[in-house]
Formats: sequence, structure tokens, C-alpha cells
Amino acid sequence: MTSMRWLLAGLLFSLGLPLAGADAELVRTLNDRPHGPVVVLPSAHVIEARFVLDGAAGRPVRLFLQAALRYRALSHSGGVLRLAVNGQGLGKAEAVNKPDEFVTRGSSIYAPNAFALPAQPAIDSDPRDDLGGLGYLFDISGMVQAGENTLTLTHAAATDAVLLRDAAILVGDERRPLELGAPRVERNDPDTLRWDFAPNIKEQRGLFMAQGGFQRVAFHMRNEGRVGAVQLGLVLELPAAVEVVAPYLPCADGWTPRLRHESTRLQGDGAEVVRHVFHFPDEAAVAPETGWHTFSGHPMVLYLRCEAAPGTYSLAWQALSQGGAGRRCTAALTVLPRPPAAPMPRRSRLGVWAYSVLQPGVADAEKALEDDLRRRTVAQLAALGVGRLVLSTPRDIPAAREHGMMVSLASMWNYDVSVYPTSTDDPAKACLAADGTPVTGDRRRQRWQWCPTYAAEHRDEVFHPIRERLAQEGWDGFDLDHEGIHRECWCERCRDAFLAREGLALAAVDWPAAARPEGALRERWLSFHTWNGGRHVEAIREAVKAGNPAALLFSWFTMSLYERQAEGPDRETYQRRLLEELEYGYDPREFLPHLDIASMANGVYAQDEETWTKPFGLTWAFNRVEATVDNPWKTPLAPCLNIGSGVLDSYTHPDYLRWQAKTHLAQGVRGLDFWMLTFFDGRHQALFADLARIMAAGEDVVWDGRRADDLVAVAGPPTLFHRAFAHGNRVLVGLTNRGLAPIEVTIDGGGRTGREVLSGAVVGGRVTVPALDGVFVLYEQP
Repeated sequence: MTSMRWLLAGLLFSLGLPLAGADAELVRTLNDRPHGPVVVLPSAHVIEARFVLDGAAGRPVRLFLQAALRYRALSHSGGVLRLAVNGQGLGKAEAVNKPDEFVTRGSSIYAPNAFALPAQPAIDSDPRDDLGGLGYLFDISGMVQAGENTLTLTHAAATDAVLLRDAAILVGDERRPLELGAPRVERNDPDTLRWDFAPNIKEQRGLFMAQGGFQRVAFHMRNEGRVGAVQLGLVLELPAAVEVVAPYLPCADGWTPRLRHESTRLQGDGAEVVRHVFHFPDEAAVAPETGWHTFSGHPMVLYLRCEAAPGTYSLAWQALSQGGAGRRCTAALTVLPRPPAAPMPRRSRLGVWAYSVLQPGVADAEKALEDDLRRRTVAQLAALGVGRLVLSTPRDIPAAREHGMMVSLASMWNYDVSVYPTSTDDPAKACLAADGTPVTGDRRRQRWQWCPTYAAEHRDEVFHPIRERLAQEGWDGFDLDHEGIHRECWCERCRDAFLAREGLALAAVDWPAAARPEGALRERWLSFHTWNGGRHVEAIREAVKAGNPAALLFSWFTMSLYERQAEGPDRETYQRRLLEELEYGYDPREFLPHLDIASMANGVYAQDEETWTKPFGLTWAFNRVEATVDNPWKTPLAPCLNIGSGVLDSYTHPDYLRWQAKTHLAQGVRGLDFWMLTFFDGRHQALFADLARIMAAGEDVVWDGRRADDLVAVAGPPTLFHRAFAHGNRVLVGLTNRGLAPIEVTIDGGGRTGREVLSGAVVGGRVTVPALDGVFVLYEQP
């Protein structure tokens, strides 16, 4: 920076002009100056710099540096970089120009309590003006001391290297360059480092496998220590009848071929076990203070095949790192009976959200393994009766086609960023916020969200990517991920469309105040807004049918008709939720008529017996289906249930999931979806086989029949739910038990002959329904 520009920056401070303006000019100046060398900070490494302060009293002390995450493409990272001055961590309060880049909770490959960085191949790849440039400015006045001070920089995520340059201390208008030391790693405490696998992380109940099953098991890393871990490895002891088909870690430049896998047969507790030792590539690392879900974006994935007899076994594992072997952990390995062969239902599809059947290989050496694992995985799903996969890329289609599965394209956008499959670079076509500025759709490319009215009236321009992908790639359906979320748009186009729809004159309306939350026309405005959401879904339907007339339009949506009529202690919770949904522009009354299948999101988050009374527990899930399954538009309902990872909160306990899924079938749904593929274990495999057999046996009765509770007399304790459907000479009865103990149910089929769908056993006057489970009986005329 020239002395004149430094004087200008100092003058802005001294004149007391708005701090943001002075800071913006200062950061622009520092970003534009000639740059120094780039320092590379590898994952889990630390760099220190020392600086001495004297004569700084009364003057602001600031830290500046440019930083980026070296990555293969331009993007925006989550938490990566931690900074501390004299042992005090810098956070949102100290960030002068980028406070919102401080991430308090990690996700995927990133760590919590760290700053997000631009991600790009090299620091000079792009100045990243869309992210405010590469420079980070911090006010450290309250953290420094007279004399020597220490700055510590830590790469807090297991990703590629952080790139740093131009580090400097600013004392008033004086710039003092900082010399960054060499990256280093200290010896870690091995007992603070632990592998664990999902869902055992959440349940602490061990590993569940089905006999004969092919299963993906993901091991995640947790580092509770303050030192990063390198020289990573995993020791795993399994029963000899559980085969490691392949480890798979397509991370970075392709780590799978670089994993070293050694196995040794041992005798333990009267049974033969195999000790597997996996050594990771040198650059693999786990940063300090990172959680189960922050290792590298890809957990250590093992594909296993179980040929052990049903029963309870044990497994053991421990982490390896530069500090040595960590704590030895043990857990039960429960082998469930081999699932019976399950037919694939023709109409009531059993669907699985996969996006990708597996993470695609990065290295050429991984491609053949990737293809083999994909085909094994799809074959396993088909054997369980899964007949629908929701996918993102056409590379997964051929394996599904081999088994007669329906392949449906998942929405091509993130509903939080850009609600349409494209965004616009024309501000005249953009959604406008209340202050008149375009709403960002893709900030990396300076693009905006479409005005919802413009999108509804210019459908081919906006939605053509859907039509083209269905036509060119051969999809059988399209899954709209949310049913039309869009922000309220305050442009003149939306204003005029609203006034025309409501028969109002602009001169007679206090615009826009009348449409604001406290305005007199607020309800009418939200009605217009959700009507636009319905037109959005209608436009997507047109695009789907234009791409493939036989393709089906599904929608994963969050709100059911239940929120409109919910009563009881959680009514206010659902009313707030309903208002939020309306403000986001959707209402099931507007979009359900345009769907072929309604895949309502119905995930349960509570994990224990209290789940029945919690706002998003099983009673809620039941009521949502009850209110929506017989909707006025006769749109078939196939709710999407949550399996989740067992790492974070997005998880439904398999025992309660079993009750939920079978109860929804008893309520008369026309299919079930499950989110998502990577988290299945042996319990889910057994459940899928049950569900497929129930649906295949009774789908015609449910699709073409009528409610017929009057044809079968059923009595049992309060934990019993039951319902009957009849078509022709067949009656299907579903009985489910929400209790934690088996129940006895009396049942009278009115002279008809009944058989249990799953066992084939003839049903007498009494039926036992296991805890958190269901029994389905199919009656036919004698």
C-alpha cells in the first residue's frame, strides 16, 4: 500500500466515519497490494507467529491475512481455519469484515468453531470478490499485551491444505508483516482419538447385520484432543464369518488404492476372529476438537458380507495415530436371520433415497471397484423388494435397470440457495427482497433467484433443464425436493399479478405495507404467494411430462394437511411451522393436485418412549399421514421416513421406525420411501423385506378398494391400531402395536379365511402382535 493510502485509511479512522466504510476500504487496499509468498498449512497442522508490541497503547491492533482452502474447484468451504492470539480463540466478535464466516457447528468435511474459507485450486485462482475477497481482518485489541504475543493458526478440518499469505499486524495505520513459522504436528494423546461406526454412535448397541447380507459400514473419527492426529490407522476384529469385501475411501486424489490392509486370523473366546489393520495415506489427518462427522467428508467405509449364523457375537476396534494405539473398544455384533426373498411391489413402490449408490471413485484404480460395489449394493436392495431409487446422476441408472427398478431424478437444486434448477443473471427477472435488492441464487457466479411470477409465466426458459435431463438420460420420474419454496418477491411484476388476482387497484392499496406481516392484506398476499408456489409445481409437471410422458412427478415435502388442523399441547408449534411454510411459498392445497405421488417427509427425531408426545415424534408422524392419506385430490401418499446416520440428530431408532412404517401401511399409504441409503444396517434390511411382502400382497386392495373396518371385528388393548381395506372378495387388515410388550388381539373375519401375510399361517380368533411391530392378515371369501 502506498503511504498515501495508509494515510487515507488512518484519516478515516480518526475522522470517526462509519467503521464499516473504513474497514471496507482498508480490506480492499490490503487485498489489492503486491502479495507475498504463499504458506501451506496442511490439515491438522499448526503454524505459529510471534510479534512484539510496544508503543501500541490507545491504538487499535488488528490482524490481517489472506486465506483460501486449496481444493479442486471454486466453491465455499465450511469451517476450516481456527485462529488464536495468546491462547484466546478468535470468533465472530473479532471478525471485522467476515463475522458470518465463523462456523459454530461443523458439517460434512468441516469442523465447528472455525472460519470458512474460499475453496479453489490455488490462492490466485480467483480474487473471490463474491465472498468479499480473500482477506480476513480481525480486531485483536483486547487480546494482545505489551511485549511478546503469539498468533496460532490451525487447519481444523481433514481436507486439502489451507493457503495463507500477507499475514500482518496493523497497529493504528502502521503495518507490520508477520513471519509464519513452519507447520508442525505434536504428539497426540491416543486415548482422545476414536473411530466409531454409525448408528452405534447414537445407540451404543453395536453392529447389526443380516445373515447373507451385503452391508456398508461407515467408521467415523472423533478427536477430543487439542492436537491433530496423523499417521492414521484402524484396527478391527471381526468374527471370521464376516468378510471384509472391500475398504472404500475415494477421498482427495483417491485413497482407496493407497490404503494398506493387513489381516490375521486369531483364536478368541472359542471362536475364530480376523484382525484387520488399515493404514491410511500419509496426508490423512483428523484435526483437533472435531466430531464424528468431520473426517474428510468420507468416513472410512467398509463393505462387509455376513455368513455367520444368527446370534450375538462381538467385535473390537481401536484407532491408530502418531501417539500410538488408542483405547480398545468392544461392542456386540448381532446377526439377524436371513431376510426372506421379497417380491418387488408393482404399484406401492418401496423407495430409497440414494442420490448416489456410492461415492464415485476419484482414482482410475477405484473405478472397477466402484462399479462392483454399486452392482452388489443394488442387487442387495432388489432382493429386499426395493423397487425405486432416487438418484442424482445417470451413472447409477444401469445397475438399477438390471433389476427392474424405477429410477427417479432427485431435484437439481438446493432449496436454501436456488429454488429453481437454474438461476438468472438478469436482475430484471430476479426475485427482489423487501429492500429492492435481488435475492442471491448462486453467489459464486453472481446469479439470482428467479422472480416466482416470472418463472411461472416463462416456464420453458426456467424449467427446461428438467425436461432435457429426463429426455436425454432416461429417468422414470422426478423427485421435487420440496414443492416450490421461494422467497416472497416484492418486484412490480409480483405486485401487479397480486393486485390483478385480487381485483385491487394500486391507487387504493398502501403498497407494500399492506402486504407486510402486520398489513391488512397479509393473508391475501400469502394466498397469492402460495398460489405462485402451486404454479411452480405445475410448471415442473409440464417439464417432466415433456421430457418423458410416462414419467411420474414425486415431491418430498415437509408440510401435511395436519398442520392446518393440529390440536393439543403442540398446536402452537405447528401453527408457527405452518406460518413459516406459507411465507416460504407453499401450501399442500396448491401443489398436491399436480403430483403423481406425494412423498411427504415424515421423519421422526425423538429416540425413546417419549417420542409419542414430542412435537416431531411418532404421534405427529401418525397424524400427518392420517390427515393427508385421503386427500381431496386423490393424490397417492407415499411418505418418506427417516433412517438417518446415527451420528447427528437426523435419525429414527429402528425399533420405532418398524412401528411407524407398518402403521403407515395399515393407514393405507400407497408406498414408502426411506432416507437414506448409506445408513442402512441389518435391521433395516429385515424391515424392507417385510414391507415389500406386505405391499405386494395387499397393494391392489389398498389402491382399488375401500375402507372396510366394518367387515372385521377387532379388539385389543389401547396400544393397538387397526384398519381394514376391501376389494372384491379380499380384505386386508393391518394390526400394529405401539407398546413395549406383545399384545393379544381378538379378531373375527366374519367367516372368511385369513392368513398372516408374512408367515402364511392360518389366523384363528386370536393374534399376537409383537412390541413395536405389526401383523397383516389377508382374508378371502371361503
